[in-house]
Amino acid sequence: MRRFKPQKRRVNLFFIELIVAILFFMLCATVCVLLFVRSHTISAGAGDVNHAVLQAQTAASALRGGEGDPAKEQKNLKKVFPEGRQDGDSFTVWYDKDWKPCEAAAASYRLTLRKTEKNSFPQGEINVNTVKDGSVLYSLEVTTEKGGNAK
Repeated sequence: MRRFKPQKRRVNLFFIELIVAILFFMLCATVCVLLFVRSHTISAGAGDVNHAVLQAQTAASALRGGEGDPAKEQKNLKKVFPEGRQDGDSFTVWYDKDWKPCEAAAASYRLTLRKTEKNSFPQGEINVNTVKDGSVLYSLEVTTEKGGNAK
């Protein structure tokens, strides 16, 4: 019967080695899954920034098309963003999570254009923010000389 005891130890060592290998595999699989989740999060964030850039550039083009004339600027902004809301020198458009225009209550993103004047030149500051935490996705400054020369 002494022959079986050494085999029993070998079997126990084999199972311990097998368990260690399985744990190592589980650790590697967990790291891989975390990397995929992180890359998906980064990709989604990049998509949001891309949409923010496109919307800000569209607003800048509408503002520059007004050639410094507030009436033309207002007309252009309303033409491009019919769902936008004018409040004094500020123009706001709200977007849902899929970047479709919506009401403020259902919004995930907000584009705000503030018109100012610097050295007699009409100027606009465009910010695209998240509604949840107010973080800026994209910011753009536009200066238009009267007569249509945009900078």
